[in-house]
Amino acid sequence: MKNQQQIQRKAEIITDLQLAFRELHRTIEPLSDPVYRQRSGATWSPAEHLEHLILSTVPIVGALGKDRDWFGQFGPPAHAEKTYAELKAYYRTVLATGLKAPLRFVPEETKVFDKDQQLADWQRLEKGLIRKLELWTEEELDTCTLPHPALGNLTMRQMLQFTTIHTYHHMHGMERSIQ
Repeated sequence: MKNQQQIQRKAEIITDLQLAFRELHRTIEPLSDPVYRQRSGATWSPAEHLEHLILSTVPIVGALGKDRDWFGQFGPPAHAEKTYAELKAYYRTVLATGLKAPLRFVPEETKVFDKDQQLADWQRLEKGLIRKLELWTEEELDTCTLPHPALGNLTMRQMLQFTTIHTYHHMHGMERSIQ
């Protein structure tokens, strides 16, 4: 990540997404199955963190494949364009209010997670995300919006930056849960 104080261009977003996806993969891969699935009280296990990331990334990958006119239904962004650093600070402020993920993005508590399958799903999401993002112009990244359940309407550029921020947030949560 070059400069968090400037608006990221598409190439920088792609690089950051790839780095975040791969760092998460490297964090999870060496974990034994018991450690991978172990909850610490109310804190999610690494498996649940990854499931949440998969559940919340799938709709973004799907949206990237939509016709650009489809995004008109969401209206304008809720905020002025933010730098990566500003978006990260805003997300932390919202998290500090006690925000919890909407149920559709919460892993099933009784599900038995298969690490290899989840990592394969995560890799497929990365490839699909990047492949579809490469077809977008800089202008489309700034004019197409998607609703975020906590942050309001974000431009696609902001949503993709958020995806990187969100991935690191949960990777750090995993690291804390296994210490």
